[in-house]
Amino acid sequence: NTENFLRILGEKQKRLQHTENPFYEIATDINGNLKLQLKAFDLAQQEFLQILNVHHNPGTNRNQKNQFERAIIKMLDRGVKYRSIYPLNKEIPTSLKNHKNKFEIRKLDTTFQRCDVIDERYVLIKILDEHDILNFIGSILIDDKKLAKNMKYTFSLLWEKTRIQE
Repeated sequence: NTENFLRILGEKQKRLQHTENPFYEIATDINGNLKLQLKAFDLAQQEFLQILNVHHNPGTNRNQKNQFERAIIKMLDRGVKYRSIYPLNKEIPTSLKNHKNKFEIRKLDTTFQRCDVIDERYVLIKILDEHDILNFIGSILIDDKKLAKNMKYTFSLLWEKTRIQE
C-alpha cells in the first residue's frame, strides 16, 4: 500500500545516504506534513499553484490551517503570484479574503490529487487513503522541473474549467 511504500522509501533513503534526498522529502504523519507544506510556501519565489479537491475541509485542523494561511499571506507579501483551485462549496478563509487583491481563486469540484506546483520546480503532493479521505497517509515534496512543468500544464487545464471566484 502507499503508506508502507512511502515509509520504506523514506527509511531506505535515510539509511543509504544518512541524510534526506535533495530531490524529494517525504512526510508520513501530520507533523511532517505541516513542515513540508510550510517549507513549500517558503520555497516559493515567483508562483504558487494549488489544487484543493472536493475532500478539502477548511473547518478541520484549524490550528494547522491557520499556520498555512499565515504562510500564504507572507508568501503574498513577498510578491509571489498565488492561484488556487477551491472546491465549489468551500469558503475561502477569512484571513485570506482580506488579501483578495493579491491572488486568484477559482472553483471547481474535482477529485484530482491535492497538490501544489511551486516556481515550475517543485511539486508537493498530498496522499490520502482513497477509501477514507480523512485518513492522511503522507506527502511528498519533489524537486523536478519536468514533473513541475507537467503538473503546471494539468493545473492550467483544470483552471480553464473553473468558475471565477466572485
